Amino acid sequence: MAKLNLGCGTDVRKGYVNVDIIKRDGVDVVHDLNKFPYPFPKNHFEEIHASHLLEHVDDVLKVMEELYRILKPNGILTAIVPYFSSSGAFQDPTHKHFFADDTAKHYIVNNGYNRKFKFELVSQKLVYTMPFRYIPFRNLLRYVLLNVVNEIKFKLKAVKE
Repeated sequence: MAKLNLGCGTDVRKGYVNVDIIKRDGVDVVHDLNKFPYPFPKNHFEEIHASHLLEHVDDVLKVMEELYRILKPNGILTAIVPYFSSSGAFQDPTHKHFFADDTAKHYIVNNGYNRKFKFELVSQKLVYTMPFRYIPFRNLLRYVLLNVVNEIKFKLKAVKE
């Protein structure tokens, strides 16, 4: 099972091809993810893990096209990004994009846009900050307070013929 860990930084994962822009221990491939195409064949990976990557790239839609290209049919992309109203979304000056509840819906089939990729939304989870994880009405609080939600984790499945 071919698995890819994009923008791994120090989160090197066993059993994955670990890719980062900086060569460090455990990084298998050094590549700038703003340069296309990526050094992988079409329909190669069954799973791609991209934790805190998409907010750093120049063109999210171009990256999504490339991830779709290298995913096998029914391959899964797991992406974790900072939530737009968390302080973490704005603290890092290298963040170029922000993500909200419905952002992942722009990447799926029949979203009203003509894209070069087709994904199905498998799951999406809001990761709440402490102490909001245990407050029953936390879902309402995220509309009026900052830092209620820390990040969004979504899984997309590549839809290919």
